[in-house]
Amino acid sequence: MKKHLLLSLTCLLLIVGCEEEPVYVREYHDEYLLTSISVSPREINLNAGNLSETLSITNHGDSLLNLRLIHSSELELNITEPEIAPGESVQITINAEQDQILTDSISTQVSILFKEDSIHIPVNIKLLETNKLILPFDIIEALYDKELNRIIITTSGQADFYLRCLTSTGSVTDSLVLDHYPNCMDVSADGTKVIIGQDDRISVIDLTNMSIINEYSMPCTINEILLAPNHYAYAFSDSEEGAYSVNLTTDEITSYEYPELIDQGMRGQLHPSGDYLYLATNHWVPDDLVKMDIRNGSAEYIFESPMGSIYEFRGNLWITSDGEKIITASGVVLNSTESQATDMSYHGTLENDDKITAFCESESSGRVYVITKKIYNHQPKESSIQFYNSNYLNFLGEIEIAPFVRPLSNNNMEYVSAIAHQVFLSPDDNELIVISHAEPGSGLKHTWGIESIPLNQ
Repeated sequence: MKKHLLLSLTCLLLIVGCEEEPVYVREYHDEYLLTSISVSPREINLNAGNLSETLSITNHGDSLLNLRLIHSSELELNITEPEIAPGESVQITINAEQDQILTDSISTQVSILFKEDSIHIPVNIKLLETNKLILPFDIIEALYDKELNRIIITTSGQADFYLRCLTSTGSVTDSLVLDHYPNCMDVSADGTKVIIGQDDRISVIDLTNMSIINEYSMPCTINEILLAPNHYAYAFSDSEEGAYSVNLTTDEITSYEYPELIDQGMRGQLHPSGDYLYLATNHWVPDDLVKMDIRNGSAEYIFESPMGSIYEFRGNLWITSDGEKIITASGVVLNSTESQATDMSYHGTLENDDKITAFCESESSGRVYVITKKIYNHQPKESSIQFYNSNYLNFLGEIEIAPFVRPLSNNNMEYVSAIAHQVFLSPDDNELIVISHAEPGSGLKHTWGIESIPLNQ
């Protein structure tokens, strides 16, 4: 009877034990050592919403273990410590290298070598699930209207040009046909008007009903335009002919009588106070910044930056929303103040060696987000958005953007790298809105897209 009872209890324990996940243990024996390790999880699955996973390895033996890792180019591994003391654990972070994965899905592995043994952890990657919305047109320029949480873009098709308003998710809400190529544009602070430089013409457009309010003929092609709250527009040409103030109330146009420095190739920003313009020279070497006073309407030259002979600015600039800092395309940061003694003085430099092409900031998190490209070959650095601490200017990290997808035969697909073009922050600072285009020569019918990236701040 006792034997039957013992057998029954043993079977019950085996049944209960089978319901639990068995521990993954590999053992190595010799006459002196006993080594066993456990690994969790035993399989890694990555996708577009989860590009990273952590693997934990625990040493259950009585001797120090040295680990060696082998993995394919589709993976990037970071290990906290290659040695594991008895009873201790280490973590390995496994990241999918998105730009190395060119098919719908792949299966690979991470090999963990220790002593004379090894463990192989399967890694399955399926990344072609993306929230990128493909746009059926090519984007020329894009601005963000934070007041109404929408994107204002100019686009080109086979033989036409449009001004379009998009929701932050990429849906077109309004559009207007343009009869000339839109070289540049700016949107009013309240989001009700946009002004566009179209070759040798300036068009002022009411965004509430998508209609042209007024047009101005200009003596040259306009390549940069700024719309100020004082009912003036400030227009610049890349030729030697043009820098103009346009009174949108009286329709009077006046040319600038300023130093030769600002007569050619300017890129500018309106100061948040609405009182000044800051301009970056776009063709001169060494390059420089210029400040102009617009409190009386027509722009009046004040002075140049004292830093122009010391630092490169690389032809463009952005101003923080508090109006206290100027971020130049080179990453050099200058102060913006009312006093000429301190205005455009050196503040610091972002930890960046490339040219900044787009910029936005989050005051709530104290971060700035930028897109960069190589200085000399003008190629994008990566398919990513870089972010920095806005106070200390140190590099904090990168955010990958989703690729484009190209259909293949037999219902397969492959990736096409995306190049970031413009980046904006949602009004609550919780999402990045990124406009991107496919790499040249992709063969895709539509090569522009938009995506929203949640921020974990």
